[in-house]
Amino acid sequence: MKDSKFTITLFSLLSFIIGVIAFYSISGRSNPVELAIIVLIVVLGAVQLFSAYKRKQKLEQGFAVSDELSESIKYKSGYLTFKNSFYVWVLFLYLEIFGIELEVYQIVGGGVMLTAFLFLIIKRIQERRFGEE
Repeated sequence: MKDSKFTITLFSLLSFIIGVIAFYSISGRSNPVELAIIVLIVVLGAVQLFSAYKRKQKLEQGFAVSDELSESIKYKSGYLTFKNSFYVWVLFLYLEIFGIELEVYQIVGGGVMLTAFLFLIIKRIQERRFGEE
């Protein structure tokens, strides 16, 4: 039963992705920033789905989901992400300065998505650094 829920969730996610891509290709909207935001949403969704699956496997094996080390890694990753997220916003500032016209929702959506992606990368680096995989 649990595997069927996972399969249904994965199928729903893939159907949604295919629908959005089909909508954008049919409607003729080919703004690369919007497509990049969609790709970031897809990647973040896939990573979260994989993370939930790994967490479920750890629970089935009898391991604790979080401990002091994993909490410390999460907090340190959040701190480093906060410090480095300012560079994401500076990137959007430079894009505006160099003449790439962006809408407000593209700047905000892209900034939030890139910051979330940055958090995942930093967290993965910290987990490897402390041997918590």
